[in-house]
Amino acid sequence: MSKVGFRREILGFNREDVIEYIKKTQSETSSREKELVDTLDKLNKRNAELIDEIKKIPELEAKLRISEAAVEKLAQESYDLEQKKAEAERISQDIAKMYIVSKSNAENIKNASKESSDLAFYEIKQTIAAIEKMHNRLNELKVKVEETSKNYSADLDNLTASLNHAKSTIDSVADEVANITNKVNV
Repeated sequence: MSKVGFRREILGFNREDVIEYIKKTQSETSSREKELVDTLDKLNKRNAELIDEIKKIPELEAKLRISEAAVEKLAQESYDLEQKKAEAERISQDIAKMYIVSKSNAENIKNASKESSDLAFYEIKQTIAAIEKMHNRLNELKVKVEETSKNYSADLDNLTASLNHAKSTIDSVADEVANITNKVNV
Protein backbone atom coordinates (compact mmCIF):
# COMPACT_ATOMS: atom_id res chain seq x y z
CA MET A 1 0.00 0.00 0.00
CA SER A 2 2.90 2.33 0.48
CA LYS A 3 3.24 2.38 -3.33
CA VAL A 4 -0.11 4.17 -3.53
CA GLY A 5 1.28 7.18 -1.75
CA PHE A 6 -0.33 7.13 1.68
CA ARG A 7 1.22 9.36 4.26
CA ARG A 8 2.32 7.51 7.35
CA GLU A 9 1.12 8.30 10.81
CA ILE A 10 1.84 6.88 14.20
CA LEU A 11 -0.65 4.02 14.08
CA GLY A 12 -0.54 3.32 10.32
CA PHE A 13 -1.52 5.42 7.34
CA ASN A 14 -3.25 8.78 7.05
CA ARG A 15 -6.95 8.13 7.23
CA GLU A 16 -7.90 10.83 4.69
CA ASP A 17 -5.42 9.40 2.14
CA VAL A 18 -6.91 5.95 2.56
CA ILE A 19 -10.51 7.24 2.26
CA GLU A 20 -9.57 9.33 -0.80
CA TYR A 21 -7.88 6.29 -2.37
CA ILE A 22 -10.95 4.12 -1.68
CA LYS A 23 -13.29 6.75 -3.19
CA LYS A 24 -11.08 7.14 -6.24
CA THR A 25 -10.84 3.36 -6.70
CA GLN A 26 -14.59 2.99 -6.17
CA SER A 27 -15.30 5.75 -8.72
CA GLU A 28 -12.99 4.17 -11.30
CA THR A 29 -14.54 0.76 -10.65
CA SER A 30 -18.07 2.16 -10.94
CA SER A 31 -17.18 3.91 -14.19
CA ARG A 32 -15.62 0.75 -15.61
CA GLU A 33 -18.58 -1.32 -14.42
CA LYS A 34 -21.00 1.10 -16.15
CA GLU A 35 -18.97 0.83 -19.38
CA LEU A 36 -19.05 -2.96 -19.15
CA VAL A 37 -22.81 -3.00 -18.43
CA ASP A 38 -23.43 -0.68 -21.41
CA THR A 39 -21.29 -2.90 -23.63
CA LEU A 40 -23.11 -5.98 -22.35
CA ASP A 41 -26.50 -4.34 -23.05
CA LYS A 42 -25.40 -3.50 -26.58
CA LEU A 43 -24.14 -7.04 -27.14
CA ASN A 44 -27.36 -8.54 -25.75
CA LYS A 45 -29.42 -6.31 -28.05
CA ARG A 46 -27.30 -7.25 -31.06
CA ASN A 47 -27.48 -10.91 -30.06
CA ALA A 48 -31.29 -10.69 -29.98
CA GLU A 49 -31.27 -9.10 -33.44
CA LEU A 50 -29.03 -11.86 -34.75
CA ILE A 51 -31.25 -14.52 -33.20
CA ASP A 52 -34.22 -12.95 -35.01
CA GLU A 53 -32.25 -13.05 -38.27
CA ILE A 54 -31.23 -16.66 -37.66
CA LYS A 55 -34.88 -17.54 -37.08
CA LYS A 56 -35.59 -16.25 -40.61
CA ILE A 57 -33.09 -18.67 -42.17
CA PRO A 58 -35.48 -21.69 -42.29
CA GLU A 59 -38.10 -19.52 -43.98
CA LEU A 60 -35.53 -18.33 -46.51
CA GLU A 61 -34.37 -21.90 -47.05
CA ALA A 62 -37.99 -22.96 -47.63
CA LYS A 63 -38.44 -20.15 -50.14
CA LEU A 64 -35.23 -21.24 -51.82
CA ARG A 65 -36.49 -24.83 -52.08
CA ILE A 66 -39.78 -23.56 -53.53
CA SER A 67 -37.87 -21.43 -56.02
CA GLU A 68 -35.69 -24.36 -57.00
CA ALA A 69 -38.78 -26.53 -57.49
CA ALA A 70 -40.35 -23.82 -59.64
CA VAL A 71 -37.19 -23.58 -61.73
CA GLU A 72 -37.18 -27.34 -62.21
CA LYS A 73 -40.86 -27.27 -63.17
CA LEU A 74 -40.26 -24.47 -65.66
CA ALA A 75 -37.30 -26.34 -67.10
CA GLN A 76 -39.48 -29.43 -67.57
CA GLU A 77 -42.22 -27.33 -69.17
CA SER A 78 -39.65 -25.76 -71.48
CA TYR A 79 -38.37 -29.20 -72.44
CA ASP A 80 -41.93 -30.40 -73.07
CA LEU A 81 -42.60 -27.38 -75.25
CA GLU A 82 -39.43 -28.03 -77.22
CA GLN A 83 -40.61 -31.60 -77.77
CA LYS A 84 -44.00 -30.35 -78.95
CA LYS A 85 -42.34 -27.82 -81.22
CA ALA A 86 -40.17 -30.56 -82.76
CA GLU A 87 -43.26 -32.72 -83.21
CA ALA A 88 -45.09 -29.81 -84.84
CA GLU A 89 -42.18 -29.31 -87.24
CA ARG A 90 -42.26 -33.01 -88.16
CA ILE A 91 -46.00 -32.80 -88.72
CA SER A 92 -45.51 -29.67 -90.83
CA GLN A 93 -42.95 -31.48 -92.97
CA ASP A 94 -45.28 -34.46 -93.32
CA ILE A 95 -48.08 -32.14 -94.35
CA ALA A 96 -45.82 -30.47 -96.90
CA LYS A 97 -44.93 -33.88 -98.31
CA MET A 98 -48.61 -34.84 -98.33
CA TYR A 99 -49.41 -31.62 -100.13
CA ILE A 100 -46.80 -32.28 -102.81
CA VAL A 101 -48.02 -35.84 -103.27
CA SER A 102 -51.64 -34.72 -103.35
CA LYS A 103 -50.90 -32.06 -105.92
CA SER A 104 -49.07 -34.54 -108.11
CA ASN A 105 -51.89 -37.03 -107.82
CA ALA A 106 -54.42 -34.36 -108.64
CA GLU A 107 -52.64 -33.44 -111.83
CA ASN A 108 -52.42 -37.08 -112.92
CA ILE A 109 -56.09 -37.60 -112.18
CA LYS A 110 -57.03 -34.37 -114.00
CA ASN A 111 -55.23 -35.53 -117.09
CA ALA A 112 -56.86 -38.97 -116.94
CA SER A 113 -60.52 -37.96 -117.04
CA LYS A 114 -63.21 -35.46 -116.18
CA GLU A 115 -64.77 -37.71 -113.56
CA SER A 116 -61.42 -38.27 -111.88
CA SER A 117 -60.88 -34.52 -112.05
CA ASP A 118 -63.95 -33.85 -109.91
CA LEU A 119 -62.78 -36.42 -107.38
CA ALA A 120 -59.27 -34.97 -107.36
CA PHE A 121 -60.67 -31.47 -106.81
CA TYR A 122 -62.58 -32.72 -103.80
CA GLU A 123 -59.47 -34.41 -102.33
CA ILE A 124 -57.37 -31.30 -102.86
CA LYS A 125 -59.99 -29.21 -101.14
CA GLN A 126 -59.96 -31.59 -98.15
CA THR A 127 -56.16 -31.61 -98.05
CA ILE A 128 -56.01 -27.81 -98.16
CA ALA A 129 -58.58 -27.61 -95.37
CA ALA A 130 -56.47 -30.01 -93.31
CA ILE A 131 -53.34 -27.99 -94.09
CA GLU A 132 -55.06 -24.76 -93.10
CA LYS A 133 -56.33 -26.37 -89.94
CA MET A 134 -52.84 -27.66 -89.13
CA HIS A 135 -51.37 -24.28 -90.05
CA ASN A 136 -53.74 -22.61 -87.58
CA ARG A 137 -52.81 -25.16 -84.92
CA LEU A 138 -49.13 -24.51 -85.57
CA ASN A 139 -49.67 -20.75 -85.23
CA GLU A 140 -51.52 -21.30 -81.94
CA LEU A 141 -48.72 -23.56 -80.72
CA LYS A 142 -46.15 -20.96 -81.77
CA VAL A 143 -47.99 -18.25 -79.78
CA LYS A 144 -48.17 -20.56 -76.73
CA VAL A 145 -44.47 -21.40 -77.02
CA GLU A 146 -43.53 -17.71 -77.23
CA GLU A 147 -45.78 -16.82 -74.30
CA THR A 148 -44.44 -19.64 -72.15
CA SER A 149 -40.89 -18.66 -73.05
CA LYS A 150 -41.54 -15.05 -71.96
CA ASN A 151 -43.14 -16.22 -68.72
CA TYR A 152 -40.29 -18.65 -68.08
CA SER A 153 -37.74 -15.88 -68.58
CA ALA A 154 -39.58 -13.49 -66.26
CA ASP A 155 -40.02 -16.18 -63.60
CA LEU A 156 -36.38 -17.15 -63.88
CA ASP A 157 -35.32 -13.50 -63.43
CA ASN A 158 -37.55 -13.20 -60.36
CA LEU A 159 -36.20 -16.43 -58.88
CA THR A 160 -32.62 -15.35 -59.54
CA ALA A 161 -33.24 -11.99 -57.83
CA SER A 162 -34.88 -13.76 -54.88
CA LEU A 163 -31.98 -16.20 -54.56
CA ASN A 164 -29.44 -13.38 -54.74
CA HIS A 165 -31.31 -11.47 -52.03
CA ALA A 166 -31.51 -14.57 -49.82
CA LYS A 167 -27.80 -15.25 -50.31
CA SER A 168 -26.81 -11.67 -49.47
CA THR A 169 -29.01 -11.73 -46.35
CA ILE A 170 -27.52 -15.03 -45.18
CA ASP A 171 -23.98 -13.82 -45.94
CA SER A 172 -24.64 -10.59 -44.03
CA VAL A 173 -25.98 -12.48 -41.01
CA ALA A 174 -23.06 -14.91 -41.10
CA ASP A 175 -20.57 -12.01 -41.24
CA GLU A 176 -22.23 -10.26 -38.33
CA VAL A 177 -22.29 -13.46 -36.26
CA ALA A 178 -18.60 -13.99 -37.03
CA ASN A 179 -17.78 -10.41 -36.05
CA ILE A 180 -19.67 -10.68 -32.79
CA THR A 181 -18.10 -14.05 -32.05
CA ASN A 182 -14.65 -12.56 -32.67
CA LYS A 183 -15.42 -9.55 -30.45
CA VAL A 184 -16.78 -11.76 -27.69
CA ASN A 185 -13.77 -14.08 -27.88
CA VAL A 186 -11.41 -11.08 -27.71
